[in-house]
Amino acid sequence: MTPSTLVILLAHAEHQRDQALVRRGQADQALSQAQQQQARLIADQRRHENRWFAVGRQQPVAAPLLQVHQAWSRRQREAIDQQAAQVDQARQTLLKCQADALDAERHAATLTRLHQHRAETHRLQQQRQSQRQSQRQADERAARAPCTRFVALFGTSPCGAFPNNRAP
Repeated sequence: MTPSTLVILLAHAEHQRDQALVRRGQADQALSQAQQQQARLIADQRRHENRWFAVGRQQPVAAPLLQVHQAWSRRQREAIDQQAAQVDQARQTLLKCQADALDAERHAATLTRLHQHRAETHRLQQQRQSQRQSQRQADERAARAPCTRFVALFGTSPCGAFPNNRAP
């Protein structure tokens, strides 16, 4: 895998991670809204029941009014049950989004570590190559040093047989 391919793959993984985090946030918000709606429905049902019992204690209730109350209570329970199902579905969606976000985060982190490792490996290789080149140059200077001193003293080079050891 070339470095540019790894960078592109890392950018894609980070984008996927960001998108998964957005979806997780949206799922969390949807769950919160569903729970709030469920709480409102339950509170409405309790208020209605409290009012109904207060009215029933004060005066007798006509049969048609009782039937209306029972029908409304039944619809209210159905709405609460339906909202409970939506809360459960939103919770399942949130769990899936959390798992997806975690997987995307792990993938991006793995690629980040790989990219960092490769960059460090490249830096170390460059450093070793530079050290080898410096050592090679130092070795060549050291090998030429006796010839240079000899030429300075005697005017000729005994190192003629070695092409890399030329007098300056």
